Amino acid sequence: MRIMRNRVWVGLAVLFVMVVCNTANACTVTVFVEGWHVAKSSATGDFLPLSFIVTGTEEGTISLASSDAGGKVKFRDKDYKVITSLSVAKRNENYWVEGIKTSSSILDVTVTATLKDTNNNPLDTDTDTVTVLDKVDLDIYHGQNGSLVPDDGEESGGATTVANLNDTDGDGRTDKDDTIVKKALTTLTASASQGATTVTVNSVYGYHVSDKIAISTIWGSEGEARTIQSINTETKVITLTEALSRAYISDSEVYHAGRDEIDLMKLILRKPGPNLGGNVTLKVVSGNVKIWENSNKAPAVTAITVTNGGSNYTSAPTVEITGGGGTDAAATATVAAGVVTAITVTNGGSGYTSEPTVNITGGSGANATAEATVGAEVELTDGQKQYAIGDLPDTKTVYVEARAASASLRDIVIEWKYKDCKDTVKATAAWVNKTARPAGEGTNPWYTRRAATGWAHNPKVGAEGQLPDLNKAALVSLINTTQKATDGSRYGHGPMRPTNSWFGGRILYEFELVPDGVQDLGIVVDGTRQVAGHTYYISVGTKTITNWETYNRYFPFLLMEKPPKDNELPNDDWPSDESANDNSPNNQHIYSWDSPSVSNLLAGWWGFYINRYTFKEWVRIKLEDTAFLDNTTVEGSRASDKYDWHCVYYVKRNADGKWVEDNASPSACAPELTTGTPSDKGTLAVTVNATNAVTEGWSVKYDKTDDEWDVTSDDGSQGTLTKQGDGTWQGNGAKAGNTRVTLTVTHTAGKAAFVNNDEFKFSTFKSTASGGKKNETTTQPFTVTGGP
Repeated sequence: MRIMRNRVWVGLAVLFVMVVCNTANACTVTVFVEGWHVAKSSATGDFLPLSFIVTGTEEGTISLASSDAGGKVKFRDKDYKVITSLSVAKRNENYWVEGIKTSSSILDVTVTATLKDTNNNPLDTDTDTVTVLDKVDLDIYHGQNGSLVPDDGEESGGATTVANLNDTDGDGRTDKDDTIVKKALTTLTASASQGATTVTVNSVYGYHVSDKIAISTIWGSEGEARTIQSINTETKVITLTEALSRAYISDSEVYHAGRDEIDLMKLILRKPGPNLGGNVTLKVVSGNVKIWENSNKAPAVTAITVTNGGSNYTSAPTVEITGGGGTDAAATATVAAGVVTAITVTNGGSGYTSEPTVNITGGSGANATAEATVGAEVELTDGQKQYAIGDLPDTKTVYVEARAASASLRDIVIEWKYKDCKDTVKATAAWVNKTARPAGEGTNPWYTRRAATGWAHNPKVGAEGQLPDLNKAALVSLINTTQKATDGSRYGHGPMRPTNSWFGGRILYEFELVPDGVQDLGIVVDGTRQVAGHTYYISVGTKTITNWETYNRYFPFLLMEKPPKDNELPNDDWPSDESANDNSPNNQHIYSWDSPSVSNLLAGWWGFYINRYTFKEWVRIKLEDTAFLDNTTVEGSRASDKYDWHCVYYVKRNADGKWVEDNASPSACAPELTTGTPSDKGTLAVTVNATNAVTEGWSVKYDKTDDEWDVTSDDGSQGTLTKQGDGTWQGNGAKAGNTRVTLTVTHTAGKAAFVNNDEFKFSTFKSTASGGKKNETTTQPFTVTGGP
């Protein structure tokens, strides 16, 4: 792209012609070109001209010519049409010198202006000289793997990327603060026993202290996540902050749960020509960015300095780069008068932990030596980096990291300048923030259960509500109608739906894209989610707490499957759930909704049912109007923080055979008369002793001969219910003299009498979970394992 200089595209240099006449009307002409380097251009685009000044006669013409036979320059008028002469009367208009072909030497083009009278007689002439450079060119790409931004869009639209505030490689460290963003993957070289705090691996490259890593078996069936406490780079021993809970054999995998860096923008620096000596300058004009040698910020060979030019070289020798812990670095040598005068790095390679060795062989000469310099970040001084033009390869690729979200569109500005010519590219870094609640309401999303007052707790969505930017019809209906509870609440924990026929939690997140207008740059957003959850139940009449594995959920990166799962893999964002997201930005806002819950109907044969869910909510972005393919694969870049929230509910069977909220610990489910016809001939009332009761299954069986009920539990308690004067049977279940429950059986008037072996069953449940039984939806991480 051609770059403006003094608000002029440098492809055209401003031509100044001055005509001066004395009192006898004798006229002279002076020509000079502003700047003596003209970038080669295509003479199209949105030029912003400067005026040139002519004073003197209103008559005659000025003819324009250049000395170059090869047509290295052309002259253009204010409308950028090619001209060879101009009327003196139009001396106050704008004229340009355009570079067409690259100069072969410095100042090899002479520009001549000749003043002629009305009879075409020459009155005076003047000259100036210019050099035509190759187009000074800087290329930028959308993100790291996106397409090249075309020349005519480098400033008007610019490149797009995601601010590097995520954790792409899954090591637990924000990418902008990470020294290498690379998914390390290695294997154990020796078995690790259960309880071990160290593991020995094939390679420690890419690992750092405090990294989160995963360890999986060679079968991929089990594993665990750990944090690195220390690393011995010589022995390749990693010390863990927590001991292993199981043994692992040799060849088990150790890895980061993520991907290599994807959010740095590729920037290609093209070597200008001809070589006029001096430096080419890379400058960060504005924006919170860093520039890196490698796409994953890993150290690379950045320069090779000749320490001895040797002698007798008849051709360029071969340059070999070995050692230093890295790979793939390459360079070429330049020879003049039998001496190696320079070595140019053509590929910096990656993974270097120290300076490699440079070997110079061949070329028929001897004794040339050189030393390599290794670096990761392109070091800028006052925002600039100077490259000696003779040391530049034809193209050099570096990578731009946006270290914060853009404050405005195209606020990242980078310049590539040689002599008077330059190219400028612009970029925008997108990010997504969770919006805060109104003043005084804290920073949580809408989860608090409140019906009548304080819309911040219970906002109506859509055009008629307090959140008008939520405009997806299906989601508006879901929140305002389908899931609204009897008391009018739309969010929070408790009964829901117009008949209170479900129980659980409802939550809504409002996200805001930044900067303003970024969605018009081809940004595609998608709200997504991960869940870990365990479901438990206790069948009526048993003490067994069943971990219902079929309905358990795990964060993907803890599954230890092969290949390893990514830490940003959605597992609770199925295509059928898309009605719960509004991914079309309206005033920069998008929305995510969820309602983990259970139907209050038909508890069936279960006495207790427990769901313990914890979620991670975030927004991901793809660039260049690229749609997300599905909701169950890793796509795009995470473009928001991960926001934790959880929903936990305990329910128990009531007398109607339906679920009701269970808050007491211990508690009893409603008994079920499992034998006899009809089954509703009577009831059993249970009072739980809060001190002695445990999780236990109970049987209360009728003995018609003695007209009493025998009480037993699967934990060994026994007791008897005896007939009372009011016609009920009363007693308790006891073990070692400790009453667990107090029981009363009542016959229902008008129903069939109890018969021998009629049996009631029920269960009691005492939670062992930290904090006991919880029924809540709130914005905190939550440990779902360890039992209910």
